[in-house]
Amino acid sequence: MPDTFGKTEQRALLDAAKIARVHPGNLELIYDYQAVALTYFEQWKGWIAAEGNRNVLFIDVGHASSTVTFAQFSPVGIDRLSRAITMIGGRDFDRDVAARLETDFLEEKKLHGE
Repeated sequence: MPDTFGKTEQRALLDAAKIARVHPGNLELIYDYQAVALTYFEQWKGWIAAEGNRNVLFIDVGHASSTVTFAQFSPVGIDRLSRAITMIGGRDFDRDVAARLETDFLEEKKLHGE
C-alpha cells in the first residue's frame, strides 16, 4: 500500500480483502517500497546467495512525487531498507520540458518579446 494511506484506507484494504473472502487474519499490510524489495529478493535470492551481499536502489518516479529506496540484501534476506521521498514527480518534469520547448521554439521563430 502507498505510505500515504492512513488508518481509514488501511481499514478499507482489509475490508476489501474480507469481501473477496481473503481472510484478513492471514494478511499483513506492507508498504509498496517494502513489497518491491521483497519481490526483488525472491526473484534474485539464488544469485544473491551465490554472489554475496548486494546494494540496490529502486527509483520510482510517479506523477506527483518520486521515491528512492535503498535495500541491502544478503543471502538470508533484507539487511537494511531505507527510503527518501521528494514531491517532484513526472508532472514537474513534463512542465519543465514543455517550458523549455516553448522557449526554444519562440527563440527559433523569433517570436519572443514582440
